[in-house]
Amino acid sequence: MQNVSPMAWRRLFAMLLMCWAWSGADTLAVQIPQFQSPAAYWLVKSKGGPKINLKTAPVIVWLHGGMGSTNCAKGLTAGLALQDSALKVDALVASPSVCGENNWLHAGTSVIDALLDSIAKRRGAPIDSIWMVGVSDGGFGVVAYNVQGRRSVARRVLVSTFPGMVADEIELAKMPGVRKGRWIFLQGGADRLYPLEQTMPWMQSFCAQLPRKQCEIHQEAAGEHDWSWWMQNRVALLRSALH
Repeated sequence: MQNVSPMAWRRLFAMLLMCWAWSGADTLAVQIPQFQSPAAYWLVKSKGGPKINLKTAPVIVWLHGGMGSTNCAKGLTAGLALQDSALKVDALVASPSVCGENNWLHAGTSVIDALLDSIAKRRGAPIDSIWMVGVSDGGFGVVAYNVQGRRSVARRVLVSTFPGMVADEIELAKMPGVRKGRWIFLQGGADRLYPLEQTMPWMQSFCAQLPRKQCEIHQEAAGEHDWSWWMQNRVALLRSALH
């Protein structure tokens, strides 16, 4: 590949920002000491839903999968998944990025809080409580944030993930931030990375440690390891989890 000048890179980045703008996104470069995270946020309004605006909208934080890849800008488009009209989401969707060594476990919590600080400043209203969606190893970031983050989390929707890779379920369930709000797991039997026989024992044990009705597991024998399968086959379940 030929060397590309800094000016060419800036022009390319400007063009990309123009492409993102049509989706209604505001983009941010979230800076923490060791990493700059390309992030985006959208005000998502469903047809016929309640009136919302930037200042008062509830906030959903979307954490993408593939946290160790070399693509350091996944968050710029990943959160668009919640704009699908079939989900009937009415919220401000915040979507940060991580990559490589600066993944959800090592940098994610700082990136998320820095992004929410910036959005709160821009909208002129604090963000004290959030919902979170974690897909694949984005679920690891949900777990990490609930242990380390500064905001309370009212609901977590974890899709095709396995927190047992990063946390002991008994110890995790003891954490004060973990014991507040709801946990909703969507897991598939055809998941190529995290099969049910691996994930179910951890999730069932974890849910058993929490108050009744605070944790629920939805397992689908044919469920695959991606968001698109759930959108194509169980959109009503996703919609319910997000409301």
